[in-house]
Amino acid sequence: MTMLSEPEALPIGRRKPVWWIEILMAYAFYFAYSRVRGKGRASGLEALRNARKLIQWEHSLGIYHEHTFQQLVLTNDHVVLALNTFYGVAHFIVTPAVAVFLFRKRQHAYRLWRNVLAWTTALALVGYYVFPLMPPRLVPGLGFTDTMLTHPSTWKITPIPIWNVGNPYAAMPSLHIGWALWVCFALLATVKNPWVRAAAKVYPVMTVIAIVGTGNHFVLDAAGGALVFAAAMVIAPALQEATARLTRPAPMPAVLRSE
Repeated sequence: MTMLSEPEALPIGRRKPVWWIEILMAYAFYFAYSRVRGKGRASGLEALRNARKLIQWEHSLGIYHEHTFQQLVLTNDHVVLALNTFYGVAHFIVTPAVAVFLFRKRQHAYRLWRNVLAWTTALALVGYYVFPLMPPRLVPGLGFTDTMLTHPSTWKITPIPIWNVGNPYAAMPSLHIGWALWVCFALLATVKNPWVRAAAKVYPVMTVIAIVGTGNHFVLDAAGGALVFAAAMVIAPALQEATARLTRPAPMPAVLRSE
């Protein structure tokens, strides 16, 4: 009789995740990410040079319309407040909520999507080091409004937390977009409810509107977020399959198999 029915003999990829281990792993990963992200601050001059470079690229592509779009947003204070709240809250609530949903209701898919999220986040760190970028709201002379300061909502960022908690030049790629795409694709892959699927499709679009409308990102930042997510969608399944092959027990010799 084979021993593969015993839990401890299952390949790693087939073992049921343990909730408290997952929480510890998530906390440790995000703590390390925050420390690395915070210490990866480039000089303001370098980040400004990169911002001007990126603006030139957008001009050449004909997509530099962020300022015009924000001016349209600023005509309605209610819209600005809604985008501020969405930008500051949804990113940190929707993503964990979907992760918990997958863990509790879609165990078969949880591990893969957890790894996709981790790789998306890790790859974003590379972008912050390679291409530190000043967000539109901080670039002098562009005329962007820092809506978080001019239209404070339930989520208010002041200059002190910006510098003490995060890296103001960690704008390329936009992790808001990377995570929003993760939410969208994870739900589309695991949920059949048409309302949930519709909301999942709208969520990345709303995120793009929020990050641009609040002056926190350029359009190419959003493209960068999509790129790291796409890379994670390739890397995570490939590594999971490779791990499964390495941990798969060798077939039992025919002479030892029970009849």
